[in-house]
Amino acid sequence: MMMEFIPDNSLPSVIGADFWATIEENVIDRTLTFKVVNREDLDYIPYILKLKIHSLNNATFNIQPSPFASANDWYNWSRVLWKIKNLEYRRTFIMTSEGQYIMKTCCPSLNNVPNIMEVEFYKKLSSLEEKANMVMRPPHQITPYFKKILADIEENLTEKPSEIIQQDMELLEKNFSVPKSTLVSVELKSQNNVVQRTLIFEHQGWFDYSSFKFEFIDPEQKNDWENKVKTQGEIQLGVHGRTFNPEDFFNYLAKLKSEGESNIFNMIEKLIEIKSADLPTVKTNIQINFLAPKGVVQEIKVLIQEADDDYNIMEKLLGEKNYIEAIPYFEKFHLYEENLAYGYALNGQYEKAISLADKLIRRDLSTVAHMTKGLALVGKREYDLAYEAYLLGVNACKAEWYPVAKDNLLNFMDLKTIELTDELQKVVNLLSIKKAPLKLKQNCYCGSKKKFKKCHAKVTTN
Repeated sequence: MMMEFIPDNSLPSVIGADFWATIEENVIDRTLTFKVVNREDLDYIPYILKLKIHSLNNATFNIQPSPFASANDWYNWSRVLWKIKNLEYRRTFIMTSEGQYIMKTCCPSLNNVPNIMEVEFYKKLSSLEEKANMVMRPPHQITPYFKKILADIEENLTEKPSEIIQQDMELLEKNFSVPKSTLVSVELKSQNNVVQRTLIFEHQGWFDYSSFKFEFIDPEQKNDWENKVKTQGEIQLGVHGRTFNPEDFFNYLAKLKSEGESNIFNMIEKLIEIKSADLPTVKTNIQINFLAPKGVVQEIKVLIQEADDDYNIMEKLLGEKNYIEAIPYFEKFHLYEENLAYGYALNGQYEKAISLADKLIRRDLSTVAHMTKGLALVGKREYDLAYEAYLLGVNACKAEWYPVAKDNLLNFMDLKTIELTDELQKVVNLLSIKKAPLKLKQNCYCGSKKKFKKCHAKVTTN
């Protein structure tokens, strides 16, 4: 649809974007309004409006039913396009949900409209949809076969109870064989824009979760993920962009889309690539939410927003090895748990350090958290238990712990003014010799003649 429009100069110019929309008619004033709405304002959005501004007095836009649209939505859409074609509206507006005009026109020109046969089909389907009290999604292609079935359902309609009509309609919908589809909406969260800018992608089929190739050490996390893959369950992912600010990130996505790119994940991967030698600060946060499918449609929401500056503070403190001051940031973002446990130990929060270390050890036997647990037990002056924790660590830990673990222990003892006793000297001696981790099928280090996985390594296998 082509429109010559009178812009409201108080609004920021929008070069090109997609929007969720509704259609409102005023029969008395003979006006038509395409209202841009936020996705969160309604349970489902019937229409997608794709807008491209070419100049101050010319724009192209396309209004189309969304994958959630009912038969009634399709009928209203086709009916409205025909009324535009016949010049039945005095004014046509595009407006925000707050009532601000984006553009207005007297006589938009249409590139194409549904044919009369399609309009009649949508009208009949909409009428039956209402009588059956159910939502119907029309087929992608209207065939003579579908028209005949619809006519058969309409025959003797007044004599049929609503239950029979609903059964007929459910059977008809199965015959439509509407394929599974994925609707991806990318929203730019910005205080500067009156209208929330959005990019909308539609794909056939549902996204294959297994393509992420995630690997999990924790059996519970692995089982949870496998269940989500099977059931197409809800998942949330977070990505950081260090190259572009949110608006530039969104604009580059729009550019890639205009050049024919359609896979949002490939597009995001391109834009988060870091080309500088030094690690830049985080500028943009990208939240990706996979919603549970509704019918045959799965929705993926991508939110592009300004990064939380606390994340950059956390990374700075981590680079400075200032683990104590970094504690609240680790806790806020639920990241760097091994460092958080170590920070707890340095800060004298020994029980927290031991509890978190135990959690990490149960999740992954090879974690360096063994050394943190030993350190916290030294802080509690429980030297025999500390030795046991360190002993398991040197036999299980795959991370590079030598000679850092000994240096950390000696520095910790100086910090906490802990005297070097015979028990602690035993720990220092243990940490003074580099040792490769045991394999699970080797004999346990304790001399029990049991395999490691059946003995001290059972802390995780259980």
